[in-house]
Amino acid sequence: MKGIAVVALLLGIAGTALGVIALLDQDEGSDQTLSLTGGKETRVEFRAPAAVNGHPVGRAAWSSNSEITGDRTGEYVRTCLPVPTDEIECSGSFLLSDGDIEVELTEEADPQDANSDGAIVGGTGAYEGAQGSMQVDWKKDSYTLSFTASD
Repeated sequence: MKGIAVVALLLGIAGTALGVIALLDQDEGSDQTLSLTGGKETRVEFRAPAAVNGHPVGRAAWSSNSEITGDRTGEYVRTCLPVPTDEIECSGSFLLSDGDIEVELTEEADPQDANSDGAIVGGTGAYEGAQGSMQVDWKKDSYTLSFTASD
């Protein structure tokens, strides 16, 4: 019986050691920043079912895609909906030549403010597991994506 206890103890110690090594050797990913610029846009508008009268963007929602150039090439595909509290909510993806970056953005719909901040919530390919932030300048049609992705 003592032999089984010793073997169990040794296996427990070995398991703990392997767990500690795995935690210490954990790959934290790489920090990346991409500067992208939008180009020609195709946009389809539709009536937003939850929009309220007097919303800054009216009662229209839209889906659009635009060409992307800069540090990578591809397109930015998104759908934006007005929400009842004068905000607009957009979700979409940058479909780039080496993978996709998923983004979410909720911002006050203020026509005087051309800048917005959003979240990077995932990715594929070279951007697998991407997490970070996105800064948008709507007037310049520019996007700065700062994120960490798995290596």
